[in-house]
Amino acid sequence: VLDLYDNQASPILQGYFDAAGALHLSQPLMARNIESIRHASQFPGGDCGAKVNAADADLGATYGEIWVSQNCGLAWTTPVVLSSGHYLRFIQGGTYTSTQVTTLGTNNSGLIGIGRGSVTLQEANSQSLAGFITAPTGNTNTTITGITIDCNATNNTGTSQSLGCVNFTSPVSLNIHDATVQNWYGWTGN
Repeated sequence: VLDLYDNQASPILQGYFDAAGALHLSQPLMARNIESIRHASQFPGGDCGAKVNAADADLGATYGEIWVSQNCGLAWTTPVVLSSGHYLRFIQGGTYTSTQVTTLGTNNSGLIGIGRGSVTLQEANSQSLAGFITAPTGNTNTTITGITIDCNATNNTGTSQSLGCVNFTSPVSLNIHDATVQNWYGWTGN
């Protein structure tokens, strides 16, 4: 039998191999990265937005995905800025609430959920952001799929929000499917 402990000051048993060689874990095994996938929850940062940015920086110029689960956190206070070639993939359902703007990369970037209604990215109360989800002018191959974007208009009634919940200027190619944009201030077509 071989016991596996973490590397904390006071080690905690994480699992063991039994006499037959089978591995038994006390909690799920999490890898920081697998090839071009980064698990945001495994990166440093004060909130999930900061962890996403750290994972984005770790990918560098490599095309890849940053996976987000509830382990990363549901309340975000750091603006998220994705580089070109990076996709933010939500691998667990829930309502992820942010006080800040999420900016997608110029080329080949986007938001991917597990299904509209299962994953919601919601603007927090009393923010009234001019653009909750944005992309640079002329962005190409931007994808938004499997997600609900909720601009929370009832709780965000400032005049700046009327400029746009999802704000893309002159996109070259924008791929949106299985997605909902709702509660957009001043817009009647949810």
